This record gives sequence, C-alpha cells and structure tokens, in this order.
Amino acid sequence: MSRVDAALLQTAEINRLAKPRDCDLKVLLQWLQLPFGGNFFLKGLEAQTWSPEASEDLVALSGRSQEKDQFAQLMSDIIVPWYHHRIGQSFQKPVSEGEWSNIWEYKYKVFVVLGDVICMLLSSVVPVISIFALYFVKSMLGRLAVITAMSFMFSLIMTFIVQGRRVDVFAATTAFAAVQVVFVGGQNYIAASTCSSSPNT
Repeated sequence: MSRVDAALLQTAEINRLAKPRDCDLKVLLQWLQLPFGGNFFLKGLEAQTWSPEASEDLVALSGRSQEKDQFAQLMSDIIVPWYHHRIGQSFQKPVSEGEWSNIWEYKYKVFVVLGDVICMLLSSVVPVISIFALYFVKSMLGRLAVITAMSFMFSLIMTFIVQGRRVDVFAATTAFAAVQVVFVGGQNYIAASTCSSSPNT
C-alpha cells in the first residue's frame, strides 16, 4: 500500500470519528477558564481552538460521544441542569474534593434506561388512548380528527423517541392508521346491526 493510500484511509478513519457533545464542549471551555484548570494557557488565535465557532473541526474519542440516542441526550441536556440546581447538588457528591469540588457526574446510562421506559410506556398508552377516543367520539368527522391527531403523535414518537428510519416510520404510521380505521368500521357495523335488529315501536 502506498503512502497516499495509507493517508487516504487514515483521513477516512478520522472523518468517521464522532463530534463532541455540546455539554462536554461547554465543560471543557469552563475548565480552560478556571484558575486551577487551564488558566487561560492559550492566548490569541490559539484560544479559539475550542470555541463554539470552531466546533465543526473537533472530534471526540470518547465512546459516549459516538452513541446515537438523541432522545436520551436531549433528556440529559434538559433534565440534568434543572435537577442539579434544584435537588442534585444537595444530595449528589462532587467527583473529588479540593479545587475540583464543584464538578458533579451524572451517569448517561440512566437517561438511556429512562428513554427505554418512556418508549415502553408510550407504546402501550398511545394505542389505548386512540381506541378510547374513537369509542367515545360518535361523529365521523370527530373520529377522522382523532385518527389524524393520533397518527401524527405516533409518527412523532417514532421519529424523535424511537428514532426509526423514515421508511419504518411511514410504514408503522400507515399500519397504525389502518388499525384505527378498521376499529371505526367495526363500530359502525355493530351500530348498524343493532339498529336493524331493534323491534319497531
């Protein structure tokens, strides 16, 4: 293998590395500014190496940055700051003492498990809510509105929480809408059969 080919393969490997997460980059920038951390050891243009404007050129070697669970990452970015400022810092111990006593660690796997639990609950609740709504709504226009709303909610969950592929989201949403239509058709058939078999007064 020539040197050109080896360099090409190495470049391809580098391009496959994950980008750093925003929260990790934020912690790094804070550390660089701390007197007991980086203490502004970079000056001038070199100080812009880890700036948000240059983050597109950065890569992360951590396996956590390569995880693609965007829903768990979103919960981590939203829940951790809120929880830490209100509850967590009173119960959670810092990672170390002394100068590093203002750094806390929250396990990322907790949010992955939480995302799995939320996904499990939604997969059970959404179809049940849809059936209940279609059962109690009697007008056809109202039922069509329920089918549209629940199908949109289902596709939203499939896209952003389950993170399914587009073709899978389309197929699953179509199947879910078809199930709702079959339920409505069955209810109309039962109602029509009941009316036709009722005695005349």
